[in-house]
Amino acid sequence: MYRKGFWLILIEDDGSEMAVACQILSRDDARLQVRAHIPPSWYPQTFTGFKVRQDGEILGWRRLPPDAPIRVPAHAGLCSHDLELSTDASTSRRDTAPAVSH
Repeated sequence: MYRKGFWLILIEDDGSEMAVACQILSRDDARLQVRAHIPPSWYPQTFTGFKVRQDGEILGWRRLPPDAPIRVPAHAGLCSHDLELSTDASTSRRDTAPAVSH
């Protein structure tokens, strides 16, 4: 499902941010699963975290494990990655458990 006003913001290893299209795979009170659709780029990219925003409000963010960043090679086609975010208020801001599947 796609939703107006819903954004996935990927965070690169240098701290810069890039908003990408995403598909909501599932959502309940405890977690949110999305599929990020990362467009092609002229240079290689390494993403180390992500934020989820809806209607201007950050729902939560997650730092990816150091051994599992999202790596996108230069000139690759559209890349898709599944990500998961805990939506429990006590953990959603700093969740660091494994989050990536390719």
